[in-house]
Parts: sequence; structure tokens; C-alpha cells
Amino acid sequence: RMWYDENCSNTYDENIGAADVLVVQDISGSMVYDQNGGIISDGQGGTTTKLDVAKDAMLAFGDQVFGSGLDVELGLYTFGNEDYLGDDTPAGDDVGIELAPTDDETSFDSAVSNVQAAALGVGGTALGLAVREANDFLQANSRAGAEPIMIVLTDGEQFDSNVDELAEANIAKSEGTRIVMIDINDAGDGEPQLLKDMAGSSVTTAGAGDGTDYYM
Repeated sequence: RMWYDENCSNTYDENIGAADVLVVQDISGSMVYDQNGGIISDGQGGTTTKLDVAKDAMLAFGDQVFGSGLDVELGLYTFGNEDYLGDDTPAGDDVGIELAPTDDETSFDSAVSNVQAAALGVGGTALGLAVREANDFLQANSRAGAEPIMIVLTDGEQFDSNVDELAEANIAKSEGTRIVMIDINDAGDGEPQLLKDMAGSSVTTAGAGDGTDYYM
């Protein structure tokens, strides 16, 4: 059985209530393109991309959640640079996805399957701004009484954006959103302490994060 361990007791609590989860997926070039570090080992002698690893994980997570019987809905929000936030992308580019939390597994799986990276040459990663916009979207589309949870899958490095990542995470947490950070990197690569600082449900300061981020 899969459950959200609210008090870290490793014990299933029948009283845990509803949750609306927004998966926030990085689609910047560093998730796919070799020259940006997006090609990684598949662990079997071949290669894959960070984005493909993330998509497999999202689909598996959806299978677990929708099959659990819990009152949990899942949505999806993609981001790249400051022009690629949700489904707001430049004219002629339809890679952006913005799906409000839903109990329809088919809709979630379809959205995940359609995730693709921004075009080669479209640089920049706006992690801080993405957290802000994704939290606004989640807060606007959460059910009354459901806990808002944001799961951010990224390689954890922001480029070409001046929006402070930790400040935006703290604002989201102060509004009641729990943040889970999934670091798609080898352990130690990227900015692990930043992701630890951003994660959790309590406002924190730089370097004082509770470590609730995970490597994939």
C-alpha cells in the first residue's frame, strides 16, 4: 500500500485526508540534450535522457496513486525558461502542459506521455519563477480541504533567471503547500542543498533545509 506518511511514523493512518498533488516537471534543455548534460546512463550499458527517466517515474507514481484508493488527485505543470511556464509558451511552440489535479488516470497519463523538452537552443531554467507560478496554479485548482502538494522534478540548476528559488519556495510553503524535490542527477551533482532548503512544509533559511529531497 502506498500512502503519504504525514508524521513519518511508517504507519498507515486511516485519518489522513485528501491531497491535491501537482507534479512540476523541468523541460529545459539540460533534461534532454547531450550538450546540456541531458544524456545519462540507463544502468544497463546504454543511455537515456533525464526527461525520459522522469516520465517513467511519473507514470509509475500515477499507477500507485490511482490504484491506492486514497483521496488523491494528480496534475502536471511543465517549465523551462521564463517563456515556458505551464502552457504559456511562445507562439508556435506547444510543448507546455498545464493539467489541474484530477482523479482521471487517463488524463494524467496522457499529459505525461505528451511531455517533451523545449527546442534545442532554447536556453535557461526558471526554477524560482516556476515554483511561484505552479503554486499559484495549484492553489487556484485545489479542492477545498485537500492538502496542496507540489512535487518538483528537476536537475536543480537555475540559469538566466533572477527570481530567487528559495524565497518563492518559502512563499509557497507559507501558503500551505508542501514541496517535495526530486533531483534528477547523480548524488552530489546540481544544487542539492538548495533543493533541500526548498523542500518541506516549513519556511527555512539557506543551508538549513530538512533534507526532504530525493535523487532519481
